[in-house]
Amino acid sequence: MGLTNSVTLNPQSIELETKIILVGSRYIYYLLFDEDEDFKRLFKIEADFDDKTFRDNDAIISYGNIIASLIAKYELLPLTKKALGRIVEFSSRLVNDSTSLSLDFSSIIDLLHESNLIAKRRKAKTIKNEDILEALDSRAKRSQRIKDEIYKEIKDETILIDTSGSKVGQINGLTVIDYGNFVFSMPVKISALTRVGKEGVVDIEREVDLSGAIHSKGVMILSSFLAARYSHDFSMSLSASLVFEQSYSPIDGDSASLAELYTLLSSISNIPIKQNFALTGSINQNGQVQAIGGVNEKIEGFYDVCKLKDENFNASVIIPFSNIKNLMLKEEVLNSVRKGQFRIYAIKHVDEGVKLLMDIDAGVRGASGKFPKNSLNYLVENRLIEFSELSLGKKISK
Repeated sequence: MGLTNSVTLNPQSIELETKIILVGSRYIYYLLFDEDEDFKRLFKIEADFDDKTFRDNDAIISYGNIIASLIAKYELLPLTKKALGRIVEFSSRLVNDSTSLSLDFSSIIDLLHESNLIAKRRKAKTIKNEDILEALDSRAKRSQRIKDEIYKEIKDETILIDTSGSKVGQINGLTVIDYGNFVFSMPVKISALTRVGKEGVVDIEREVDLSGAIHSKGVMILSSFLAARYSHDFSMSLSASLVFEQSYSPIDGDSASLAELYTLLSSISNIPIKQNFALTGSINQNGQVQAIGGVNEKIEGFYDVCKLKDENFNASVIIPFSNIKNLMLKEEVLNSVRKGQFRIYAIKHVDEGVKLLMDIDAGVRGASGKFPKNSLNYLVENRLIEFSELSLGKKISK
């Protein structure tokens, strides 16, 4: 495959009739198929198995039977009904989809063994829901040293994150950090400054080679949305800069493009954004909000930071509507939602989040071609017209 040089024996051939079955990941399969001519010739039959299955009552019953057989095989304590439900929830969390169940039973077996030890330690005859939760909590604590260090810097205000008040041109985006065996999220401050000019939207991350191609694409899409919505009849004269504050490593993905757009709209209109909100989502050129990955980790990350800064916090997260089916949140977050302390809003279009974030109507262009006065879109469009007038040195008819 061009990765290593090797010298092998070339033995005399012998007659052999056998069948060989290789089991592996899709990545390895497609890599071998593309790079190794013998692989294509020798392994002609492909069977692509899914790593998840649809979650319904019949599937849950079958899943319970499989877990019962695993318990018998490994001579573990039986599960209570609630503990079995927790295993099913954990399975859906593995695939980040409330409508599916994971077929990765190695992870299920590991969790069963650890929960079994916890139950035996308290000399129980069954594995309870509390044992499953303790096993999951212990697993997270063993792996979260780096997360704890970052969160300590947020609490000490070495990393500046606002979770209260309102500010112009500033918003809480949500990033995911993946260390393979441990995934967590943290909010990051995204800020924007706007002024008269011809540079357009400048992505500072891209200018210093810290932006991946997908993130740069997201910024270009929001630039296109701005121009298409607000400057049909005039040439937009805007210089804007976007940056992830206190970020010193490469950034990729387009899940921050929605947050970046709101930040720009806030800066242009001078309307502040509530800082007890965080949001995630990508946008297309028509302003529709698109699904993103890691939604559970992102929501839980903002929840953890808000709780870290103030036990009596009141906060919200905005996510894409199409990510609702992916929600599999930990019990602590769900309890906070039930109490009304923490809220999750799902939106389909950028205009739906304006009232939540800025306490102002977005505004819809009427039959006259104008946005309603004192709406956000009206303020943004008029400010962009002012920028163009200053740039051209003449009035533009509205």
